[in-house]
Amino acid sequence: RVQTLNHDRLHQMDLLNRFLTEKGVPRILAQRIRRQIRERALVEKPLTVQDVPSLSLLPTTLKHELSCSIFARVMLRHSVFYTWCIVDDAMVEDITSRTADLEAYSKHDDIFVPVMEAKKTYCVRNGSLSYCRDVLIAPG
Repeated sequence: RVQTLNHDRLHQMDLLNRFLTEKGVPRILAQRIRRQIRERALVEKPLTVQDVPSLSLLPTTLKHELSCSIFARVMLRHSVFYTWCIVDDAMVEDITSRTADLEAYSKHDDIFVPVMEAKKTYCVRNGSLSYCRDVLIAPG
């Protein structure tokens, strides 16, 4: 298994090197890209539902229960969700089963990009989030 993983990593790096060479990426930029990929490959991210294909075999009711188990505590920490739950106790289960999704990010990942439309709301479950706004200055 270790040999297979090492083989896969070497193959990925070979593909990367070939891509960077074929596209004529400047040497300094290519070195930065390789370093970032090596560093990120060593980081073990938490698993998401998409990382576990066998979960797709679960019946819908069990998927909903799993989703509620994963997200309900985090959501109920926020007053708006807590209030909704008091009004309608099925609301949190409905929200978690229909809209909540687990994503895992590494340090220095860009989640928000300037001038990109926001299509999701994020809630940090573990770790921390640092948000800063870059000011775009028009040339001229």
